[in-house]
Amino acid sequence: MALAERSPVIDHGWFGTLSTDHSRALTSRISLVVASYLYTRMLNPEVGPPRRPDQQVSRRQVAEVINKRIADGTNLPGSRGPGIVELSAEFDIAASTTQKALAHLRDTGEVRTELGLGTFVADSK
Repeated sequence: MALAERSPVIDHGWFGTLSTDHSRALTSRISLVVASYLYTRMLNPEVGPPRRPDQQVSRRQVAEVINKRIADGTNLPGSRGPGIVELSAEFDIAASTTQKALAHLRDTGEVRTELGLGTFVADSK
């Protein structure tokens, strides 16, 4: 490619210096990500905007909600509880946070986990 045929160079700040061809590709990718995010929010409006750090749900709060459900009879002893995916979606939290909440409940004897089957409410003591 001759020097005269090269694409002009554009400085994109923290993206670095890119040719206009690369700039168009980057803009296109960013547009796809934003469009995907907005489409997801449009399909699921009850999710709402992302939470601020002071509004994040902790594993302790998830464990408390599950304990309340066990206490009020929503989840009966011996019954299968909701899985990690369902709880993560319900509380809009990461799966790792849900796993930590279930691990805490397992350690306290509120639930038991059977490999490949799921998490069950522990039998009453």
